[in-house]
Amino acid sequence: MKIDEDFYFEESNPKKVVIYCLLILVGLVIAGIAFFNFREDTLTRVLDVTIELGEPVPTDIAVFMRGPDIRLFTLDTSNVRVDEEGNTDSVGEYSFRVSHQGRTLRGRIIVVDTTPPTVETFDLIIGEGETFTAEDFISSCFDLSGACFAEFARESYRDLNSRLGNHTLSIVVSDQFENSVTIRVNLTVDADASLSNLRAADLEVDRLLPADSNWDNTFTFRFTRGKFENSNELDDFFLAIANENFNERFEGRTISDTTTIAIYNQHNFIIGLVVRVDFTDGPSIYIDNITLPEYERD
Repeated sequence: MKIDEDFYFEESNPKKVVIYCLLILVGLVIAGIAFFNFREDTLTRVLDVTIELGEPVPTDIAVFMRGPDIRLFTLDTSNVRVDEEGNTDSVGEYSFRVSHQGRTLRGRIIVVDTTPPTVETFDLIIGEGETFTAEDFISSCFDLSGACFAEFARESYRDLNSRLGNHTLSIVVSDQFENSVTIRVNLTVDADASLSNLRAADLEVDRLLPADSNWDNTFTFRFTRGKFENSNELDDFFLAIANENFNERFEGRTISDTTTIAIYNQHNFIIGLVVRVDFTDGPSIYIDNITLPEYERD
């Protein structure tokens, strides 16, 4: 067979073929990186920015955009909800703008909550057979996104109320975005104990209703144990307040309003009442005593 010498190629060395392919591949990678860097350096664009709830909105424009001369742009993040200290206070998506010489670009700021609640707990004592919940172990819970939710790590923990003695169990406390923390707590089941009595015996102030940030810790009536808010035991105290003649007590001053404030412990027991008298010509006064009828039931 006759071979056309002009179209004859000597069989290549396989090693050389591999080397040539690798060199070509490396060259393509280098060219791609160079093109990407060139594009990064010459294209002006905005970025999606993610911020943790409770953190301040960045002020460095380089966080929000890439490209040449970005320092010439003006940043506007006024759409983001922040608190009085300038920290983000609401999860969600917000827009921002960067502008320069009539050119405006818009991007997204995404505020997320990935932080679990901060929780403090205490040991719980209940009576035999007395119902208890995971929330009963919590003395305080703080989360920037709002309410806290507690549950038992195991549903079987609910049955511990039938077993006298000391028990250690776990509760899971989470927020509305499912950030959670697991906490070990202690439970004592005592035949002579009562969870309701223990809660009523807690005389530490937790909140006022209606709220009053100016309250000076004065009590008109301070109870020796907490009372349920719908309890008939409170009737005598409210009646005494209703019958009090505050105009006579503060003769010569004009009263604009009187408000009875219930003082609660953390277990929703009312541990006292205070009456606030508001005047048209000066600061309010919190009444420290009102005479009760002789048949007071306390």
